[in-house]
Amino acid sequence: MDEKTVKKYVAIVYDWDGTLAFGNELTPWAKELVKNVEPEKRYIITNSSHRTAQDILNVLQQAGIEWKAEHIITGTTIVKEYMKEQGYKHVYIIGRKSEGLKSVHNEETFDAFLITYDLSLPYNITKHVKNNKDKEVFALDESIFFPHQHGWAPGTGWLVRVIEHEINKKVNIIGKPYKFAFTVLQQRINDEGKVLMVGDSVADRIFALNNNLSFKK
Repeated sequence: MDEKTVKKYVAIVYDWDGTLAFGNELTPWAKELVKNVEPEKRYIITNSSHRTAQDILNVLQQAGIEWKAEHIITGTTIVKEYMKEQGYKHVYIIGRKSEGLKSVHNEETFDAFLITYDLSLPYNITKHVKNNKDKEVFALDESIFFPHQHGWAPGTGWLVRVIEHEINKKVNIIGKPYKFAFTVLQQRINDEGKVLMVGDSVADRIFALNNNLSFKK
């Protein structure tokens, strides 16, 4: 990124999947995107909850890119902040287990349902949700597809739609491009200056538009 552009912003925020990396490999354009951007200005925000901040940091460090661990916001980071705000201690995860969350996969006491990425949905899960209609159901995103190194793969969105159909109400989305994810990001940046969002998807563009950020693809 050219120095003139970098100087305009107090922070430059990057999407991870499809922008800086495909899985655990950097994109061919990743180094160019972070070029001339001081580590203090670099942030990452991703809806992925199966990858930890340390996982992302390891990929960056292996490529020789310096990054501050506290400037990496994963899906798990967003969920933890949401649980804190709502007073939730345990969530029942529908899908793949998320790293670092206090979750249950059985009939123990829980506060809400969290939908994560998964390509399977046993019937007993939808039945369990219907039998606990008083519990909130939330997810990080509703993307039908997401990018990876071999093209596109099914996202969390299909699972969200199935659950919504079963319970006849909307699932609460807390990740990008919605407001709660920006609230978490804003707390990390802690500066009222101009911010640039660098992403590859419509969701990234909407996230920037909804929160008065500049956008670069």
